This record gives sequence, C-alpha cells and structure tokens, in this order.
Amino acid sequence: MGFIEELKKPFNIVMLLLAIGSIIATTIFYFWSTKKLEFSYCIESTTKIFDSKLTDSKIKIVNEENIEITSDVYSTSILIWNSGDLPININDVRVSPSIIISGIDRLISIPTLKESEPLVTKFQLQEDTINNRYKLYWTYFDPNNALKINFLYTAENDNSFDVEIQGNVLGIDKFLKIELNPYSGKKWQIVVTFIGLILCMVTPIYFIVSSKKRIRYYNSISSEIGKEYETSTNKTITMMTILFVLYLLSIPYMIYIFFFNVPKIPIF
Repeated sequence: MGFIEELKKPFNIVMLLLAIGSIIATTIFYFWSTKKLEFSYCIESTTKIFDSKLTDSKIKIVNEENIEITSDVYSTSILIWNSGDLPININDVRVSPSIIISGIDRLISIPTLKESEPLVTKFQLQEDTINNRYKLYWTYFDPNNALKINFLYTAENDNSFDVEIQGNVLGIDKFLKIELNPYSGKKWQIVVTFIGLILCMVTPIYFIVSSKKRIRYYNSISSEIGKEYETSTNKTITMMTILFVLYLLSIPYMIYIFFFNVPKIPIF
C-alpha cells in the first residue's frame, strides 16, 4: 500500500493535522515567550510653520541672534522608545546613542523633549561637537517608555529631513528605524507568501484530479502502462505533499515576521 493510500485513511489524516497544529502552536508560543532588547525610533511628523514665498506675510521669524530667517521653516518630531521586553540599562551603554540629523540647512532652536514617563526616564540631550548631532542619556529606560524630540530648522522642502541613531548598547545589535506604515516595505513579501500558499494548495489538487483522468485513459490502453503511470504519479504527489507540509510549517514564522515582529509605535 502506497503513501497516498495510507494518507487517505481518516485516522492518519487526523494525526497528521494534529502534528502540524502542535508544531505551529509550539512555534508561535516560542516566539511570543522570547524576551528581547530593542531600541526603536521613527520620524513621527513634519509640519511647515513658515513659508518664505509668502512675501506679503507680516509674520517674521528670527533666530537666537535676533536675525531674520528668510528660508522655509519646518518642525519635525522624532519618536524614540524601548520596543523590547526588557529594560535598557544605562550601565550597558558602551557608546552613548548619537542622534544624527541630516537633510536640513540649520537648526534654529534647541530641540524640545517630551517624555512618556518623565519622572522615570529623565532623558537628557547633549549637543555634540559635530553639527546637528546630539548624545542621548537616560536614568531608566523600561519597556514602552518613550521620548519625543521636536526639531525646528530651515530646509528646502519637507521631505529632506532624515535622522539616524548610532551607538553601542550591550545586547542590542542595531537601532531599529521604523516606518509609520510598518508593512509598507513588506507588501511584496506578504503577497508572494499568500500566492505561494494558494499555489501549494491548488496545484496538488489540480494534479491529482488530472492524474486520475490520465490513469483511467492509460488503463483503457494497457493495464501495465496505467500501473506504471500511477506509480510515477503517486511519487510526484508524495513529493508535492511533503513540500506543502513544509510550507505549512513555515507559516508561523512568516506570521511572526510580518505581523508580530513589528514594534508598536507608542502614543502619548
């Protein structure tokens, strides 16, 4: 009795589904229970607060030296938060995180800070010797603690602002830069995944149905030819079934990567 005939038995089908289900559940629970250190940041919003092209405007903006600013002025907020499951200890900081601003002409005021837990985190910014670069310090940085920094600057357009954070913290491989739409860069991966799943489900069914017709046709010509074709077909179906099962086993990891491994952006 071949593999396909054994697989068609109700008891074997139930046991196979239970085995696949237990593996999927174990994988999901494993990922959920894993504790990690994670430092994330993103550009939250950009607003133009002064348009230099409006020459008839009576509003004048001056810098700290009381010199009038004639360029467009923008305000951009960046968000920094502990997106992991463990506190980021200040004693584990080997090189203090540097907030590096690029794509602007110049900052026209000191960045302002807003903390989700000001009595706990006590964030501090220290201007670096390099222009548009700030060192970040804190007292405690627990999971979901967040910091919002607002920058006021002149620039050519509202899309030029960019930020990067560099540093070295024990247990953190890199500082994660998050997009406000976290799935924007993964759309093609999600589409390919679901197309692959559909193909893995439809292709074996189509092959089995079409093969049965061919087997009946070859049996009508010669029983030996029909039996030989049936054996070859069963081997092919077996391989396709194994590939389909392996694909099913990879789905929990894909779900975790696409949906559960995206840091939630705090709102405060």
